[in-house]
Amino acid sequence: MGILCGSTLLAGGEKESISMPSLQSFATLEQLTERFKSTDGVRRFPPCSDRKAWENFAKGDLQKMYALYLINAAKADKNMPWPDCSIKHFTQFIRTGNRTNYEVPYFERRHRLITFAFAECLENKGEYIEEIAEGLWHILAEPTWVLPAHERYNPPDPVPLKCKNEPVDLFASQTGLILTAVIEMLEPQLQAYSQALIDRIKKEIIQRVIVPLEADGEEPWWLQKEIKFPSNWIPWCCSNSFAAAVYVLKDDPQRLAKLVWKMHSAVDKFIGVYKNDGACDEGPQYWTPSVGQMFQFMDYLNRRTNGLYDDFFKQPKIRRMGEFITDLNLTGNYYLNYSDAQAKMTNLSPGLIYSFGENLNSDLMKSFVLNYIRKANIEGMTNAQAVRSLSIMDYLMLFRLPEKNDSLKFQTRSLSYFADRQIFIARQNPENPEQGVIGCIKGGHNNEGHNHNDVAQFTVYVNGKPLIVDAGAGTYTRKTFSADRYSIWWIGGMGHNAPQINGHYQMAGIEYHAKIKEFNPDIDSPFITFDITKIYRPEAGVKEAVRKFTVDRKNGKVIVNDTVSMLNSNSNKIELKLFTPQKPVSFDDNSVKWNDAEMSLENIKCASVNEIDLENDAKLVSVWGKLYCITLTTELNNYKIEITSK
Repeated sequence: MGILCGSTLLAGGEKESISMPSLQSFATLEQLTERFKSTDGVRRFPPCSDRKAWENFAKGDLQKMYALYLINAAKADKNMPWPDCSIKHFTQFIRTGNRTNYEVPYFERRHRLITFAFAECLENKGEYIEEIAEGLWHILAEPTWVLPAHERYNPPDPVPLKCKNEPVDLFASQTGLILTAVIEMLEPQLQAYSQALIDRIKKEIIQRVIVPLEADGEEPWWLQKEIKFPSNWIPWCCSNSFAAAVYVLKDDPQRLAKLVWKMHSAVDKFIGVYKNDGACDEGPQYWTPSVGQMFQFMDYLNRRTNGLYDDFFKQPKIRRMGEFITDLNLTGNYYLNYSDAQAKMTNLSPGLIYSFGENLNSDLMKSFVLNYIRKANIEGMTNAQAVRSLSIMDYLMLFRLPEKNDSLKFQTRSLSYFADRQIFIARQNPENPEQGVIGCIKGGHNNEGHNHNDVAQFTVYVNGKPLIVDAGAGTYTRKTFSADRYSIWWIGGMGHNAPQINGHYQMAGIEYHAKIKEFNPDIDSPFITFDITKIYRPEAGVKEAVRKFTVDRKNGKVIVNDTVSMLNSNSNKIELKLFTPQKPVSFDDNSVKWNDAEMSLENIKCASVNEIDLENDAKLVSVWGKLYCITLTTELNNYKIEITSK
């Protein structure tokens, strides 16, 4: 499919200027109020009573796989005890730093409720109404819908403070969405069970989600006017809260319009922090809870207002933000990962991506999803943990997919280059990424969202399998977001493959950054050269450090040329740590060999190959199984690494 060549570079190398209109320019507050007066509105999805829609859902090529999973999961969960979200688990975050022991049952409660609701809609037998009511009751009884890590405390007291307004985090807002979606799916059935239960749910959503957002001057931090660091919290919370508000405020269109008007400026800030190339600085795993959530917010808002925001989806920046997820896909379920993203994603939201592609009129996004479905994504569909991590809207967005998927052949780009975020991906065989080499490198700086010290990190895939990788993110703990963050190996410079020079790794901070010296999109041998001198603190004594990264598409090679010069020429000890999930079959000073590839070394030698102790970290083990560290050493000021596919 050709080249996405520096999506913000014009001929001659100058930056393209893209203006993005504010959301408030698409509609006035009065227009919003008028459009919201229609209580019928546009449904996000068919209710259980629309039997034809649900019967067709269960026939779709991909949908039927999810339908089978959801029905089987509901049968397995029926009459089982509900997960324990007791105070002993909640308080562990402050007492020990553990997040998992509360978060696992918290999310399991919500997924079980979703499972029962879908199974009831698919089978329509009344079998799961009692279980659905039980799930609703358990969630209503939770003292807070906010995760422990996002609450407000007076340490060392491990119980969160009771404040005037409830905090609204990612998952309190998502809980509001889940509860309203379940009611919308099964409102007549739940009314027959108990109207009072529905009334309680509405009141709790208004009190826990809506009222705090309306508190002028006391809103949650992500909705405040003076927010300094807009993040994925904005679109995620706006999308969830708006979907809940449409239901609970359907009889008060003016109140709903005022809330949306406030969300406009927040989403504008989120879009504003994105560079023109559309790259997500938190990595592809954060695309769905950031750009994907922005789409869901704008899509439902546009549909609910009968097309007031049609022109939003015609903006070049929005197209680039949407298509980013397809460009970062390397092969199968693997994506170029950086920051806190994982390389392997089996919980893709195909309905969301396809619908986004429809709004953008992007064949790239739509064909990407259809290709995903054609391959049936067997690993993802049989991975219960991955399927259970999907949100209720991920399931419901499957209604947007075509029933058949035999059109639009997918072919990725030979070169994807994001000039602003300094991301370079070159593919030997874009028509079949499972053959040949794929070489990737990122520059950037070390104060990106969910930052890792990963400037100049290069990644190599050979014949559809990861060879040289960024380990990615392990399981989150309190330490992950503390002052000690960069002492964690997979976050700090020790977990990435920029050179360690005289014991100095790259450092955290926006001042530690790369600069592009040269970029050449040559069709046969594209390359990029980074000046990485500034990723080291001054006392490291680095006069200049340069990394050139080339992908020889004709010969199936990835070539890394590093040049280092020191202020003190007598001191130049360099070490590189390359991480691989594939254990080499052999190695010596000058080469490392695998079944499908060979790495030859010039002016640098292989000192050791050792398995990394992943300490049974569930996230790292689920992606890689095992990881090995290849340590390369040299005292010379220039060296070459050449990786060739067999």
